[in-house]
Amino acid sequence: MLYHCLQVPAGETKAAQQEVIEDMLKLFVIPLLSGVLFFAGCSPQKEQPMNTALKYAMAGEWAKADRPSAEAILKTPDNINALILRALVCEKLDRLDEAIENAYKAVVIDSNSFAAVYTLGRLYVSDAVRNTLLNTNASRRRAALRRSEAINLLIKANRIRSDHPLPLVLLCNLHDPR
Repeated sequence: MLYHCLQVPAGETKAAQQEVIEDMLKLFVIPLLSGVLFFAGCSPQKEQPMNTALKYAMAGEWAKADRPSAEAILKTPDNINALILRALVCEKLDRLDEAIENAYKAVVIDSNSFAAVYTLGRLYVSDAVRNTLLNTNASRRRAALRRSEAINLLIKANRIRSDHPLPLVLLCNLHDPR
């Protein structure tokens, strides 16, 4: 299998790489989650908050998805799909710690779920970047820890679904010296 990184043309910034990753998220993560929900049999009567949250998330209306995604967790606290959706909503609303907490719970429930493992790994990458930017001794230590945890999770996600490109893209970006 051919492994490669998404290459950003010379002279482009990390912001351009982030934009490429966000575009890939739109292409892969939301459809992946909606597919998981479809095959998991989420019916409108059974999980109305989940369907409402997903509808808003797919439309990019993250603030509107906030309340129903929280209600879905209250209704079914062990539903990894609800936890992953909640993690995505919290991330988009700039509540990274809460996003990580929900993704972590999903991985604890099912450590072989590609969506859960990949989402937590991706959020750890975001947390590592955030802590690197803070530029204090404590934040640099936390960034190194998060980066290490992200690498382990993304490698695991790649083992679960070796045909999926996103874990490799993030791994390449973690090791990119630019």
